[in-house]
Formats: sequence, C-alpha cells, structure tokens
Amino acid sequence: MKISLATAALCALLSPCGAALSQSPTAGTNAPAPPQQAGPHILRTYPLHYASTQAEQNEIVTAIRNLVSPQLRIMLVPSRGEIAAVGGPEDLKLTEDLVAKLDVPSKLYRLTYTFTDSDGGKRIGVARYTMTLAPGQRMQMKQGSRVPLTVTKGAQAADPGRQIAYLDVGLNFDSQVEEYGGGVRLKSKVEQSSLADEKTGASEDPMIRQTLLEGVTTLADGKSVSLGEIDIVGSTRHLQVEAMIEAVK
Repeated sequence: MKISLATAALCALLSPCGAALSQSPTAGTNAPAPPQQAGPHILRTYPLHYASTQAEQNEIVTAIRNLVSPQLRIMLVPSRGEIAAVGGPEDLKLTEDLVAKLDVPSKLYRLTYTFTDSDGGKRIGVARYTMTLAPGQRMQMKQGSRVPLTVTKGAQAADPGRQIAYLDVGLNFDSQVEEYGGGVRLKSKVEQSSLADEKTGASEDPMIRQTLLEGVTTLADGKSVSLGEIDIVGSTRHLQVEAMIEAVK
C-alpha cells in the first residue's frame, strides 16, 4: 500500500515516535538515546564529619563522580568541609549512601619505641615511649631539657655583646604512619642528644653528642622491628632502638 508524502508528514507531526525521529540528527540509526533521569534537579549539601584533610575529601568526591551518573553535578567546598551536589532524587540518594560509607572515622594506631641500653653485653636499662596517631597524621614528641648557650653577636649588630639561646637536649621523635598492604608503613626520625663531659674548646659552651635514626620501614600489627643498633663512641655501651605498631580497638 502506498502512502502519500502529505500523509507521512502528518503522521510524523502527530506521532511521538515520528516527532522524535524528525528531531533527532541520528534518525534512521540504531544508536540509543542517552539516559535521562526523570524528576526535578535538586541542590543538596553533605557535611563531611571525619575526612579532615583536603586529600581525603577529594578522594570521596572522586569516588562519587566515578560511581554516580554523569547528570550529577558535584563540587567540594573545602572551607566548610561539605560536598555540594545538584541532581535528580536517585543520584542524590546514591550520593548520600556513598558519603555515609566513605566518611568514616580513621583507624588509630599505638606506636611504641623501645630503647634498650647495654654495657659490655649486659642490659642496663629499657625505656619505652608511646604515642597514638592516625594514618597520614604527623606526630612529634620531645622529652628532655633545654640547655642555655651563650651566643656572641657580631660587631655590626645594633647591640653587640652576648645573649642566651637554648638548645633542646634529650629525645625527639618525628613519626608518620600509612596503611600499606597488610601492614603499616612507618616514616620515622628518632634523635637522641646528650651533654658531653668536655667543653667546646676555649669557650664554656657544652659539647653535644647526638644519635640519629631516620628511615622508612613496614610494621606488622603487634610485632617489634629493630630500627637500628648503635655502639656509643668512646665507651662499651650499645643502644638498640625498636618500633612496634598496634591497632587501637
């Protein structure tokens, strides 16, 4: 049966299918139309309670962008610690679920440094220093004394003469942990300093002895790892430094 051109045109105008074909630049092809989400677009904000650093917040935003449909518009507001999103009800519900699953409290770890001091092969002392920190957090701890030093000002100074400065002597810990595979990677700097008996030449300023251990190692939960062993110069003493990590329940 033959259909006139006028009849076909009228059918195209009245038929939803025909209207879609007449408006689509890909009419006559089998290419599927992009999915469109029904319903109005809504603006909503999601506060982040536990992701404190911008790197952690960016990871959550990236996960939402990768898992929710492209129709969702999303951005991070770092100054407020919030995620702002515009989209349909389904996309916003999925975004809410993702934020609830990803914005969770960080795991805490208890890090213990153990100093074992021996003299002539005989143990003479053990000291332990403990701190609690989260992955990505830098923790510093100091224990010791502040020693006064006399500093001479240059002749060009407005008030030439001497002034007192202070030097920290004792133990200094600088630690950072990251979850790595099945364990924890520790980046540490352990510094021990003490006053020597002799003076620095003609001046009365004390001489400072220093021991420094710095590096990166991987720790397993509940197991001690030796960071280093040092023979103290000018004596029969020996110092061993160990580290142990434990997950806080």
